[in-house]
Amino acid sequence: LPMDDTARLRAIVDDALRQYPRDSTFAARTALTEQLAELVADARRNRALAVHVELTPLGGLPQGGSCVISHIDAPVDDAVVAARQLAELQLARRPEAHVALATVADQPAVRVQARGREDQADIAPGHLVDVFVTVPDGSGFVLLAFAFRDTPVATAMVGLVDAIVDTTSFS
Repeated sequence: LPMDDTARLRAIVDDALRQYPRDSTFAARTALTEQLAELVADARRNRALAVHVELTPLGGLPQGGSCVISHIDAPVDDAVVAARQLAELQLARRPEAHVALATVADQPAVRVQARGREDQADIAPGHLVDVFVTVPDGSGFVLLAFAFRDTPVATAMVGLVDAIVDTTSFS
């Protein structure tokens, strides 16, 4: 997504909804554009490097899923120790989540999978998958944060997230 161009966001939504009559989807277009603008604003505040969003039809209208990629400045002396500490922190912060140590791009990583919480009405019901990968130069972590709606294909979406993460590299 463009990080600073609302007109471009509108064009993306218009393209996603092009097969539907414009007058019958005005509310959906407006709401979706606002949600994307809010997602981009949050990403900018969190110093995201990129925002990727997929709009897939559900019940006749596109539904969003997102991937936000950020760099977290947190110098790391020992990547394995840092990943373990981060996993413990994530588990304490989100006890309902599935937290696991992993290896991504030959680097220690932490994978967190959770459902959207009821107090987060803007993303619930849905699934969240966060993958924190230690950066080889020790400068911190790259966060790959995925969010998508709770749909009949949610399990397949988690598999897709894992496939995307498996292609991550630092080359």
